[in-house]
Amino acid sequence: MAVEQPANVEKRLGEWLESHLASLGYDLVSYEVEQGRSPTLRLFIDKTEGDKYVDIEDCAKVSRGLDEPLDQEPLVLSVFPKGYELEVSSPGVNRPLRRAIDFNRYAGEYAHISTLRGLTGTEGSNPEFFTANPKQKNFFGILKGVEGETLRVHLIPNDGTLHQKTKPGQKKPAKAKKETPVTIPLSLIHKANLEREVVWPEEEKE
Repeated sequence: MAVEQPANVEKRLGEWLESHLASLGYDLVSYEVEQGRSPTLRLFIDKTEGDKYVDIEDCAKVSRGLDEPLDQEPLVLSVFPKGYELEVSSPGVNRPLRRAIDFNRYAGEYAHISTLRGLTGTEGSNPEFFTANPKQKNFFGILKGVEGETLRVHLIPNDGTLHQKTKPGQKKPAKAKKETPVTIPLSLIHKANLEREVVWPEEEKE
C-alpha cells in the first residue's frame, strides 16, 4: 500500500479547514503547518460577509469552533502525531488575494500584483502600455473588480508613501493621481496582496 505524501495530506487538510471555516462564516486566507519543537497549525482567516476586518473575538470564535472537530479529524493526527498548538490570526494589512471574490470584495483598495509572465497588449487591454512595457510582471494600482476571467486595475506610480507614517498635524504625502487602466487575466496572476496605508491613530479618526 502506497504511503500518501505529506504535501498531499497537508493539501487535504487545507480543504478540510476551508469547509469547516465556511460553516462558521469565515474564509481560509492561508494556513501554515509548523513542525519542530513547537508544532503549530496557524490559520489566517477573513470574514465571509459583512465587516471586512477580523478582530480578536473572531479569532477566539474560530478557535473554539474548530477545537473539537480538529481533535477528531484523522488528517490532523497524520500531520501532527505528537500534538500541536492552534493559532488563529487575521491576515494583516497586506492580505493576500487569491480568488475573484477577493478582488471584488476589496475593489477600490491598493494592491500589488505579480504575473507569471509579461502581458500582451490584448491581454492587458492597453496595447500602448504593454508595448512599452512588454516584460513587466509586477504591478501596483487600484483594484476595480473582476469581469469574466480578468481583473481590472488602474495602475499608478508607487512612490513608497503608502507605508510612510506622518505625525499628527503633519501633511500626508500626496498620492499619484495619474491612473493607467489595464486588465490582467486571473489565470496569469502569480501573487497579489493588498497594500494599506499606515497612519497614526489620531489620523484614523479624521
